[in-house]
Amino acid sequence: MQITLRPAVAQDFEYCKRLYFSGMSKIIEELNLDRTAQAAGLQQQWVLTEVHIITLDGSDVGWLQTKTQDDELFVAQLFVDTPFQRRGIGTEVMNGLIADATHAKTRLCDSTNGLAFTLRMRMIASST
Repeated sequence: MQITLRPAVAQDFEYCKRLYFSGMSKIIEELNLDRTAQAAGLQQQWVLTEVHIITLDGSDVGWLQTKTQDDELFVAQLFVDTPFQRRGIGTEVMNGLIADATHAKTRLCDSTNGLAFTLRMRMIASST
């Protein structure tokens, strides 16, 4: 199993949008958020130079958006397509980001206020 990141191209936006709404639809519905506004917000926040497509053995399985500011690397978005979840892909991507940030002496942050913590808790829970 080889997980890699490739830079996104403009044509990847629709793929990322599909994964975003697949992953967020329950939250959008529960919070009664305007889907049109959410789509517009994603379009505005999706910055091509910040997005990477997660691939597994050459096939697209998710996407990641990071932002670098000063000496901090922020994880803005991380989505893994449903059929590929619970296989350690998101964990491996996060571990790679942590290693890269450590090597570059950059602080890794998540702009979702808990993504890294949630992933870490999932790792701990699945190992027991």
